[in-house]
Amino acid sequence: MDRQTWWTECKGRSSTVERGAVQQAVLDASARAELDVLVVATNSRFSNPTRDWVDERTRAFTRPMVRLWDRDQLDRLVQRYPTVAARYLPNSLSDEERLRMLVMRFQELGEEPTALDLQFFWKRRDWLTVLESSLLSEAVAMFLYAEGIQIPRQRPWWQLLTEPDTPAALVTALSTCLAG
Repeated sequence: MDRQTWWTECKGRSSTVERGAVQQAVLDASARAELDVLVVATNSRFSNPTRDWVDERTRAFTRPMVRLWDRDQLDRLVQRYPTVAARYLPNSLSDEERLRMLVMRFQELGEEPTALDLQFFWKRRDWLTVLESSLLSEAVAMFLYAEGIQIPRQRPWWQLLTEPDTPAALVTALSTCLAG
């Protein structure tokens, strides 16, 4: 095991992060002798001159190692470590946005909702029943899949569906279980 000390600077921007902002972050971090890695993270992108400067600096200095995490890198990290994202990201989303994100990630990436997600939405089951039927059906199928096929079920998700939506949701859940 290799112990490292990391420092993170966050740069929220509506356009690219300029070189001067990263240079200042590196200067501030360099004052910490024990620092191994400096991460400069942004919700946008880094300019090419910024990336070029970091590459030049990396060739000249080994510490602290500077890593640039733009929105694409942050998205990859969220996909790779979904439990961390589930712990911190949902608080910044509305309930519907959170549910849509879970359904999308389940359908596109095969990521199951966490136990915390299941508990969260079960407590909001009355709210779930007023959603558009296609989203509700997809969510119920995902929740059924995530809880597995044990009987008796911990939570009767199918009870949230209306008569016309039940067959489609159950078929989706079963086909997902068989494919997985």
